Amino acid sequence: MDQTSIILWALAAVVILAVVLYVVIKRNREAAKNAAKGRRGEAAVARKLGSICRSKGFALLNNVYLPLYDTTTQIDHIVVGPFGIVVVETKADQGEIYGSPKDENWVQIIGSARNKHYNPLKQNKTHCDNLRHNLKKKNLYVVKIESLVVYAAKNVQLYTTGNAPVVTMKQLKKFFRQPLFSENNKVNVDKVVDTINEIRVKDKRTISAHVAGVKQMSHGQHPKK
Repeated sequence: MDQTSIILWALAAVVILAVVLYVVIKRNREAAKNAAKGRRGEAAVARKLGSICRSKGFALLNNVYLPLYDTTTQIDHIVVGPFGIVVVETKADQGEIYGSPKDENWVQIIGSARNKHYNPLKQNKTHCDNLRHNLKKKNLYVVKIESLVVYAAKNVQLYTTGNAPVVTMKQLKKFFRQPLFSENNKVNVDKVVDTINEIRVKDKRTISAHVAGVKQMSHGQHPKK
């Protein structure tokens, strides 16, 4: 191989390396941006839920990690009242959101961009089932558990079907005005809260491993556990 060929190959290698680095850096920045947006959304929903719970005498738990086989699952918010429990999943996605409870994926449209995301109701069903399983292990069998997905972005528009329990931040207060949340099913709120606090994962290394796993999966648009 002559010197010119060597130089051309070297230049090609540099260009390829530069492109790879650009893609990796861009992807990591986008992931960090999305993570920050998600945290802001969860904080905003936590504040709104806190206000609602204080007015109704409900209890609120935020950012709860629960054991799931040999790993963990993370629940954004848990509302506990005499009626039972609401497991709340927060989404920070913007634009137009289309989907039904039965769809595997929902569609997000922002301008000309069209993206698919795992159905958040199915994702949250996993959280509900996990919480129900853990409560049963502590002999709490008759606590009704409801699912709710909240889209926190200000400019989101929801086009969901099938009476899906999915709301925007503006609709959140109205959601909790339903007769369901005025029912007294004789749920011992303090006992449920104490039990959840007892079973929740508190080990920082385990939580860090969960967060790292979520970041790794997010590049492939896998659902958050």
